[in-house]
Amino acid sequence: MSVRLKRFVRRQDGAVALEFAIVATLFIFLSLAVIDFARNFYNQHRMAHVADHLARRVYLKPDITATELATILPTLAPAGVTLTVERATENSVPVVILTLVQDQDYISPGLSDLDGRIRIVRKVPIVGSYF
Repeated sequence: MSVRLKRFVRRQDGAVALEFAIVATLFIFLSLAVIDFARNFYNQHRMAHVADHLARRVYLKPDITATELATILPTLAPAGVTLTVERATENSVPVVILTLVQDQDYISPGLSDLDGRIRIVRKVPIVGSYF
């Protein structure tokens, strides 16, 4: 090996800057992933609370209309949440199916291309009055 090459290999100038660049990049990506996970977890929890509240309204007033539920929704849910209300029968029991959907945007590199969607479903049985 030539003297210049040996000197180049042994020099430590810029080693700290290179290590910092590698570690900082990993730290930033990990931080963004944690933020995305926390936002998703919070939004799911919040939407589940809204779905439970609406399900309780349906349970207490079985003849409530989708329009009435839609007027309650903006006071409870974040912007961008859509509500669908279906009436069906499962095992010969009438049920009201509430579905809440919200689009989720990701900020993490690699996840931002995903179609994130939070979907919460509640099935409320309509069986006579218990009171």
